[in-house]
Amino acid sequence: EKFMSNNLKYLNIEEQIEHLLDKGLLIPSKKLAKKYLQDIGYYKLINGYRTPFLTSIMENGQTYEKYCKNTTIDDLYHLYQFDQALKSLILKNISSIEVMVKSRMSDVISSKYGIKESEYLLATNFKQDNNNSKSKKFIDIQCEILKTINNQKNKHNAIKWYTKNYGYYPFWVVSNILTLGTISQLYSIMKQPDQYNISNTFGIKSKLFESMLMIMQLFRNACAHNEIVYNLRTFCSLSQKDIKHIYNQFSIKINTKSGKYQKGTNDLFALIIIFKLLLSKGHFTEFISQLKSLLNNLKKKIDNNKYLYILDTMGIVGDLDILKNMHIK
Repeated sequence: EKFMSNNLKYLNIEEQIEHLLDKGLLIPSKKLAKKYLQDIGYYKLINGYRTPFLTSIMENGQTYEKYCKNTTIDDLYHLYQFDQALKSLILKNISSIEVMVKSRMSDVISSKYGIKESEYLLATNFKQDNNNSKSKKFIDIQCEILKTINNQKNKHNAIKWYTKNYGYYPFWVVSNILTLGTISQLYSIMKQPDQYNISNTFGIKSKLFESMLMIMQLFRNACAHNEIVYNLRTFCSLSQKDIKHIYNQFSIKINTKSGKYQKGTNDLFALIIIFKLLLSKGHFTEFISQLKSLLNNLKKKIDNNKYLYILDTMGIVGDLDILKNMHIK
């Protein structure tokens, strides 16, 4: 019943099934289990989604993990399905926000610094510091943008058109080709008045907005690369100063060591808060409705204790409908 072993070797599908049975995982249908493992893979399905269904045991003075009683391979598959649907829902809403952010950033940059890349990509338009970290960051971002513009192998159609007709590339064209990651990095080195002019269109302080962009970027990348997202923890945290009332409404406590709230700072609930702040009321209501539908579907299929564990892992500690009618600004 030990998960760790020094003898790693390839197992075919039949051997994988026998291995799982040896670990205490129930397999009601070997035919269905075989399809799961063939279509998804042992590593992604089993290693990726087993955590909520494990319990610790002591053996010879050491702690090992085993599957909880009555856990089936279908339980892991249901969580996998939920996570897949969750990724689609997250991507859909981040994409909508990304369009808005790029549009508003383009308005600020173009109106203040011009429409040619030789004008808006000047170092003097961005933050500079004595230790050159921001200067280096600007150069890296500038190179990334110019690389995107000058990509000869896979030149974007819009860039081709502007090359032919104008010979320069307005930021409102370039921004639509840039990744959310590059947009997030660019925002982080913009001068404070420019940051404010963008974030203020959403009614949000610039520091909070910067942290929101970073978290969305990481969730978007995880979704795009088909990583697990329900339990994702980002390396950066949501700036909490201006949204403390949200945490208080859900009675979320502060970690005395880190000084940060225990939920909703770098988990899925943090992303839900971001959606509340950036999506229109109608779109956010739709998002919450779709998320609750996914959660209710999962709840019907797995043990309630495991469902509550998954909710806790996501950072969800209360009724999501509270957010729909909560006044934020």
